[in-house]
Amino acid sequence: MKVCPKCQSTYDDKFSFCKQCGVALINNNTNEKTTSPIAPVKENSNKNYLVIFVILIILAIAGAGFYYFSNKVQSLEKQVETQNAMIEKKQKSLDAVIEKQNKQLQEKESALATSKEEIERLNNEKVDFANDLLKSEAVNFFRNYHRAITNKDYGYAYDCLSNDMKRSLGSYNTYRNGYNTTISSNVVKATVLSVNGSTVEVEYILEARDYSKNNGTIIQNFAGTTVLQKNNGIWKIIDNRARKIR
Repeated sequence: MKVCPKCQSTYDDKFSFCKQCGVALINNNTNEKTTSPIAPVKENSNKNYLVIFVILIILAIAGAGFYYFSNKVQSLEKQVETQNAMIEKKQKSLDAVIEKQNKQLQEKESALATSKEEIERLNNEKVDFANDLLKSEAVNFFRNYHRAITNKDYGYAYDCLSNDMKRSLGSYNTYRNGYNTTISSNVVKATVLSVNGSTVEVEYILEARDYSKNNGTIIQNFAGTTVLQKNNGIWKIIDNRARKIR
């Protein structure tokens, strides 16, 4: 009789291999039994080695993959860090440019504001100068008007009046006859009260000397206001009010 050393199935001597395991049959005796476990032990060892080899390969592949992806992640992190540093550097450079431009803009705005203030100041000075010139012309014109009366240049004096003033005082002859006894008409003081465009209001004190047959020379003082207007470069007296003060 023969026996399978693996599953212990028995067979006739004519069989050489186990139908169940495929393992070579051995004779069923004591010497063969003590040596029978050798074949299956060798097969189990080979299988164990194969499993260990496969596991090692899997671990090696996993380790290589981990190493690859770890390096890949580190490389990507370095790239991101580098890009962030470049972006930060560009941002700082851009901020510096913007700050410089803002400073230049502020300087230009300040210079523009200063220029505007200077222009406004010059315009005000121009207006003040024009008004001062207008005031001076108005006062001189009013003094010349009374100087013409003193010099008995009644034609010039009458022509200094506006048409409305002429109508209120009457004809030239009437106006002239009103100064028949006048020796002199002198503006003692003249002060500009206001300027409105080309119209100037002047406050004045006037000393008038008249001849009297009985009393000789009579001196009278008047206080009043006159309104003078300049049109097309020509001055006219458009209103005059006076009262005797002594």
